[in-house]
Amino acid sequence: MRPALLAAVRQRTAQTLDTGDPEPVLEPDATAEAEALIELGPIDLELRHTVGWFYWVRHERSPDEDDYRSAMAALIPVYRADPGAVPAGARAVLDRGNDPAEWNDAGCERMAEFEDTGDLDTLRTAAAMFRQSADLVPEGHERYTMVLENLYTATAKLAVGTGELDPAREAVRVGRLLLASTPDGYGDIAADVARRLLTVYEYTGDPAALRDAAQTAWDGVERTREDDEGDADELAASLSDFSTCAQMLFSATGEETALAEAIGAARLAVETISAEHPGWAVCRSNLSQTLRIAYAHTGDTDLLDEAVEFARAGDNPAALAAVLQSAYEHRGDVELLHEAVAAGRAAGGSALVQANLGVSLRELYERTGDTGLLREAVAAHRAAVAATAPEHAKRASRMTNLGNTLRVLFQRTGDRAALAEALTALEEAGSAENLAIAYLAADRLEDAASAARAALAGAPPGHPLHARFQGNLGAILHQAGDVPGALTAARAAVAAVAPDHAERPGHLVHLGSVLISGFEQSGDPAALAEAREVLEESAALAVATVTDRIAALRRRARADLHAGHPDAALAAMETVVALLPQVAPAELYRADRAHRLGAEAGVGSAAAAAALAAGRPDRAADLLERARGVLLAESITARSGPVDHLGAGPLVFVTTTPARCDALILTGDGPPQPVPLPALHHTEAHERAAVFLHARRHGDEPEILAVLTWLWDAVAEPVLAALGLDAAPAAGEPWPRLWWCPAGVLAFLPLHAAGHHDRPGRSVLDRAVSSYTPTARALAFARRPAPPAPGPRPSLVVALPETPDAAPLPGVAYESRRVAKLLHPASVLHAAAATRESVLAALPAHPVVHFACHGISDWNAPETSRLLLHDHATAPLTVAALAELDLPAAELAYLSACRTGETHPNLTDEAVHITGAFQLAGFRSVIGTLWSVPDEPASRIAIDVYTHLTAGGTRPPATAQSALALHHAVRRRREEEPTSPSRWAAHVHTGA
Repeated sequence: MRPALLAAVRQRTAQTLDTGDPEPVLEPDATAEAEALIELGPIDLELRHTVGWFYWVRHERSPDEDDYRSAMAALIPVYRADPGAVPAGARAVLDRGNDPAEWNDAGCERMAEFEDTGDLDTLRTAAAMFRQSADLVPEGHERYTMVLENLYTATAKLAVGTGELDPAREAVRVGRLLLASTPDGYGDIAADVARRLLTVYEYTGDPAALRDAAQTAWDGVERTREDDEGDADELAASLSDFSTCAQMLFSATGEETALAEAIGAARLAVETISAEHPGWAVCRSNLSQTLRIAYAHTGDTDLLDEAVEFARAGDNPAALAAVLQSAYEHRGDVELLHEAVAAGRAAGGSALVQANLGVSLRELYERTGDTGLLREAVAAHRAAVAATAPEHAKRASRMTNLGNTLRVLFQRTGDRAALAEALTALEEAGSAENLAIAYLAADRLEDAASAARAALAGAPPGHPLHARFQGNLGAILHQAGDVPGALTAARAAVAAVAPDHAERPGHLVHLGSVLISGFEQSGDPAALAEAREVLEESAALAVATVTDRIAALRRRARADLHAGHPDAALAAMETVVALLPQVAPAELYRADRAHRLGAEAGVGSAAAAAALAAGRPDRAADLLERARGVLLAESITARSGPVDHLGAGPLVFVTTTPARCDALILTGDGPPQPVPLPALHHTEAHERAAVFLHARRHGDEPEILAVLTWLWDAVAEPVLAALGLDAAPAAGEPWPRLWWCPAGVLAFLPLHAAGHHDRPGRSVLDRAVSSYTPTARALAFARRPAPPAPGPRPSLVVALPETPDAAPLPGVAYESRRVAKLLHPASVLHAAAATRESVLAALPAHPVVHFACHGISDWNAPETSRLLLHDHATAPLTVAALAELDLPAAELAYLSACRTGETHPNLTDEAVHITGAFQLAGFRSVIGTLWSVPDEPASRIAIDVYTHLTAGGTRPPATAQSALALHHAVRRRREEEPTSPSRWAAHVHTGA
């Protein structure tokens, strides 16, 4: 037993000395092993040596008086036998004998060495020497106060240097002894002891430490005030320190007396201190923090305005960041939030600063939709957690912030690693409420329900969070299919909130949703009637936000359709469409507006379904236009003024909703023609789209053909039949045109290629020339008259056969040479010459532009989807940049690049993709792709198109024939490879 214990204790000591990690000697098992060894005995030099080293290393890593005394007691006999066998620090102590002056002088030497080097081990040795001196000097001795002052200085610096709890506690103990030894002076020591008590509170969360801090800080004020040698500036500094302690006491306990004292002391400090004193700005920062807390308590905006004023005058970026965050939360001015983030970035790397910066960054992400800010918020929260000790009182809350931000990152980007890290963080934090939401995001419904029940158990009826936790549980059970359980929780949530509570509308919406599900399962008319009632109440509440009202009215319309009241459903959806602009007000960034509109995806289709059910196809067309392409319509109107947003057709809207699926044909010379699509089902459309996306990524040609066949049967054939397009045009007859305008998930499917391609004549390609448009208004914009041309203008070819940080495109060199020859005269930007700056500069002078390069479609941040030019890493040509262009004379953009027409499923109705950006920039026709196409077929299609447009290079490109040229090129590729649709069905024409 003894050899094993000796080896275990020695191994722990060696691990700490070798790695610097204190855990091996500080773990509870370590102390138990050492104590067991001592108890086992015998107490010989071998045991003393082992135990002495162990306790000395413990003491050095986490100063503790008991460890120090245990170490010295064990090591003294070892020292006497062999001074070289004891640790250097202990040997330095023992070399001094019992003369306190020698100990003190030795400590001063080590302190001077520490001041030169900053070495914490040297500081620990100095503290040990001062401690030995203090042990040898009795209270009342003439050197007692001096020795305590030296010991306090060393322990306080050690507390600051390590940021650890035990040194702070020792500094408090020594400081109290020092202050007790003299009733006068030492105001600065009292203030410093108060700061160490704040460290104790930060670790423990014990309000008693705050009370001690405030009382000690006030003692410092009194000592400074009574000190004949003290001046007004020192008094101001003491008052400011007391204010900090008092406002923290208020924040922890809610004691309004403490808040009043904090404000009074902070104001007096600002009034007292001279402008020349280094603490002038600090006092203003502290007053700012105190006023911010007072604003949060009282809601008095004058206090907030004053806090901002003093924060700007201070020199504390962290304080400024906190005040500006509060000001943003009150005013909603995003510029304040930008300023708060800038101040937080400048404030340094402390755990508190990083935690606050993470909150501000995530809030700014919510306003802008910039995923870069979200990733930076994650980094800030990680830094805050890394700087927070496991035993720190704030550890759990900082882990919770990290976990929640990682969950949001997963939900925005689909990053599974972020979700896994989020779950780990929230599990460590023990945050049941937030863990339930994260489990729900991970589709771990049983775990989510268990966590939600645990959160609810901690918030019984009457608790402020009881309703929210009931609502969370209900949402999880609803998603899991447990309608009875979800209904019980949803009713409890509604019952727990007052009529004027801000969360009541959301709880009513959830209750209405569960009731609708109950009706759909059971057919119970009472459930449907109650759903309509609670949803109407939710939409009418004064506290309901715009998003609350939209959620309530969309569900109310669904319930109205179930109940056979289409007129009521139409009225509800008309209100929803009217509210949409308020979801994305103009003062927000465009990406943020698109993100918010994406959260309301499907409004247009739902509104059209209600209008068609009410027998109002005219209203269906109008509502589809108003609810889709909201930002696109704004930009078009700003550039060209109002346009005839219906124009000539035929334009075919295709919509799916759980209630019904329809096509709506606009011809421009009569009322809209509805075409019911009974073979198209909302759920199946999503399933088929998922199958199609998987098949095209993996080259599963039979599966792609199967989806194209289904698309013909369910959508295209009924539409073509309604248009009278039941056969291919006769020889010599012009090909008929039609424009597809699919809504929602159907935008991922190639309607132009729908058909039975093994049966001639039974496909869209065999009967009509297809184009696409995001809205009728966008098509009218594409048809606008071109401005008078001053003369022939060259085309532009942008070719990147090799691009930094991207795979080479061997077919681009051949393609670009052939295209440039056909388009002669053509300007060519090749390889390194093709930069963002050069391309943007060239576009206005070239009505036709051909890009042969890589394209990236970013679902998670569609506004950053881009064409990869030579300098894409530093200056990307993004959707956002292209959408800012205004090219009134632009005619054709051919994007021989990957996936230029793809975007996030929630943003298909807003056309936030590369093709849409070129159309918005002014190009009347845009040819792009829905997915990646191999070099060989892509090049052949492009060359075929330009051969048609230029009559083999003998004329300027007839861009009005772009759709027809692409149609014939695709048909030729299909004739060569009919069973390989991935190589010919991706190309699409958008525009006139």
